[in-house]
Amino acid sequence: MKNLFKFNKILIFLLLFSCNKTDSSTLTEKEIVQLKDDVLKRGSQSSYARLEYYYRNSVNYIEILPYSLVMINKFNSKYSYTSILEVIVKMNNEGKYELSEIKNLNKGDRDFVIYYLFKGVDQEDPESTKVVSELYKYGWGVSKNLKKSDSLYSSYENMMWGK
Repeated sequence: MKNLFKFNKILIFLLLFSCNKTDSSTLTEKEIVQLKDDVLKRGSQSSYARLEYYYRNSVNYIEILPYSLVMINKFNSKYSYTSILEVIVKMNNEGKYELSEIKNLNKGDRDFVIYYLFKGVDQEDPESTKVVSELYKYGWGVSKNLKKSDSLYSSYENMMWGK
């Protein structure tokens, strides 16, 4: 029942995001300022999702990083952890995101990203759980451990599908 509730919560979040009348890839400066304000003051998940979508494929992708940190650290959001990973990897990989590039990050950046990914796992964030599973599977940024990888992947499937 707990997993079904989480799945429904994610589904509702995605529906709210997709039902938005404004195309998030073409926001006006005024809309961006309003969304940022909503995130900083209220921890609005929908505003954060629109900003994250807007910045994901932008040359200004780094702009989402402080808002991801605010959502996690101030508002206990469960859905911002992998954005931190993506931004840090892009910063160190000419704007391209490849999970395997985590192994090439400097120790400080790698530790920073892994800290937030593990925090996401602790908060039962499905995306973080899946990513950490892959890190253990291939030994990227952590010691290779197939048993932990399989266990985390099983947890991910339970979060997503209640298996």
